[in-house]
Amino acid sequence: MIGLMAIIILVVYCTYCIKVMGAVPQSLSETYYGLKGKGWMFPVFCVTEGLFVMISLLDKMGNTWYGFLAFLICIFAAFSGITYNYKEDKEDNRLHYTFAIMMAICVVILNILNGGLLYLIGCLVPFGIASLIKRNSTIFFMELALFVSLI
Repeated sequence: MIGLMAIIILVVYCTYCIKVMGAVPQSLSETYYGLKGKGWMFPVFCVTEGLFVMISLLDKMGNTWYGFLAFLICIFAAFSGITYNYKEDKEDNRLHYTFAIMMAICVVILNILNGGLLYLIGCLVPFGIASLIKRNSTIFFMELALFVSLI
């Protein structure tokens, strides 16, 4: 049930951003700038999505030794949302990209440990095709694929 809520939050947020921005953003982080006066939505989305994903993962994984990865994914999602001013602040830029990359690495490792490497690839294929259609939004579609592969 929590996983379904995470998907709903992701879909609603992305749909709203695309509608307000009038186009598919280059990345999820880009939505902070595209929402203009409602930029507060990006950090709230990242923290909320991270929490729901973590709860869903911990519920699915049970008592495994690599459960800490769910916590790390949540922390990295929250911190990349908190360091949203990555275009204007050099320090936020480094932190934002570091947290985003670390989250992606944790997602891939978690999928491998859960035996879901084929599932991850299955998620990447449709989003990869979408990114070929919208070439300037490749990062956005890959980020969506990583989130979907968790749920």
